Amino acid sequence: MEFSEKLKELRSEKGISQAKLAADIHISRSAVAKWENGLGLPNDESLKLLADYFGVLKSDLIEKELDKGSPDEQVLTEGEELLLELFRQIPDDAQEMYLEVLRASLKKRP
Repeated sequence: MEFSEKLKELRSEKGISQAKLAADIHISRSAVAKWENGLGLPNDESLKLLADYFGVLKSDLIEKELDKGSPDEQVLTEGEELLLELFRQIPDDAQEMYLEVLRASLKKRP
């Protein structure tokens, strides 16, 4: 299950709106909507707030349940996990800028 689905499910089980969740953990409602629509992931600080709020481990929120029948599922390498961990530490409002810088630098490679 993807993070976006897990977040929607936890919020639904608790019977709260995106706005209520956002207010309770002091983030924007648009950040919650973005995460639930699969358009981004929370940084480490927001992930901890969500985990604490719902009484789950951070790893429970972000780890995919691997479907053994699906060859498309891949386990992340150590380097990929590090990149993901670092990306999650970037403030939500700056993540797109960092992605653009990375995309531009990759285009310049010979």
